[in-house]
Amino acid sequence: MEQRLVDLEVGQIGLVRRLDGQRSLVSRLATLGFTVGVPVKIVRNGAHGPLLVNIRGTQVALGHGEAERILVSPAGEHSDSGLEVQAHPAVTYSIALAGQPNVGKSTVFNMLTGLNQHVGNWTGKTVEQKIGFFTNNGQRYELVDLPGTYSLTANSEEELIARDFILSQTPDLVVAVVDAATLERNLYLVAEMLQLPAPVIVALNMMDVAAAEGIVVEPQVLASALGIPVVPMAAARNQGMQQLLDAIEKQLNHQLPYEPKRPTILPAHLDVLKKLEEMIDPFVPQPYPADWVALKLLEGDDDLSSKMQAAMPPAEWKQVDGLMYQHEDAVLDIAGARYQWIARMIRAAVVEPPASRVGLTARLDRVLTHPLLGTIALALALGAAFWLTYSVGAPIQTWLSDLLGGLGESVRAGLSAAPGWLSALLVDGVFGGLGMVLTFLPILAIFYLVL
Repeated sequence: MEQRLVDLEVGQIGLVRRLDGQRSLVSRLATLGFTVGVPVKIVRNGAHGPLLVNIRGTQVALGHGEAERILVSPAGEHSDSGLEVQAHPAVTYSIALAGQPNVGKSTVFNMLTGLNQHVGNWTGKTVEQKIGFFTNNGQRYELVDLPGTYSLTANSEEELIARDFILSQTPDLVVAVVDAATLERNLYLVAEMLQLPAPVIVALNMMDVAAAEGIVVEPQVLASALGIPVVPMAAARNQGMQQLLDAIEKQLNHQLPYEPKRPTILPAHLDVLKKLEEMIDPFVPQPYPADWVALKLLEGDDDLSSKMQAAMPPAEWKQVDGLMYQHEDAVLDIAGARYQWIARMIRAAVVEPPASRVGLTARLDRVLTHPLLGTIALALALGAAFWLTYSVGAPIQTWLSDLLGGLGESVRAGLSAAPGWLSALLVDGVFGGLGMVLTFLPILAIFYLVL
């Protein structure tokens, strides 16, 4: 039974179930460590003063208004020796969080892990690495936030890190975060991930944004089309987080159907792919699957080409290289097959808004990205910014200049009996220099706010 954290008594422990309130409040509470499934012990709860709680091994003070927004399920009385519920269960599951840039992946990561995370760099790389931990129903999980990538072809360090982690570190589960409003683009990465050994769950994020754009996505239909679990959510509003946790737990316990419907290559190069796989199979290094390596070689993946050249005898590699050279156009068939697969998913699960109903963002984009209208809009926006800056800032600048000038003259009059150098230092140096800086502040401040 859910109840507000503020209603618990001193010594009681509650497990966080959900957070209510505005996005800024939810984000602040999640940053403090109040994420789904974490235990919270009441240390002080009085009519006056803040609520004091013990969470994640530290004490946090909350306002009563904040505590009312935290919904928990009571976990009983416990001794003062520490939290006995879900204290530090062993890490037995590793989860990779993957997705393209700007899909809300970091928000999901922060909502799940709170402050219980470590930020560093991937070994030998300048790419940021974030690893966090969270607990749900007595089970502790390690969550690795993979770099945002558009695909798993090694065209960048981020893409190479993401795919090598999934292949070499063998996470128990991959959670692929996708943007429901731009599902066609996002499913390309999912199509590639389904060809790797690790099981995949799709976190269908930004459902609220899709709804605002008039896009209707049916999660259950999409799950049936993909053959894998799909969880609808709006992480920025703290919606769907518990459902994601439940899906993770059930998938790891093999309680959800998992029969992924992977994309296939177009028929024109299917025989070539099979022949290539047979040629490289005895030489493929661990932990790479031979069928996946053959596919990537046909895509022209330079990293895997180098690895296979080093692993194969020169004569065998020469044959493989010759076969790939003859079928350089295979990459088009591979990408085309994936987009055909994506189109089937979209047709099954997505209802686009009618042409007459175009979202505000799309309407603005049509104007602001137009070669002529966009240039005019930019000129008008910059002109308005400068006009507002100087029409409002110039009078303030004049007033400050007169004020400082008057103060300087008052000081000069007061120092009439003092040495001339002292009067010049204070009036011309201090007041003059300070006045020159201060009089420009209104213009700079207004210009910054306008931008």
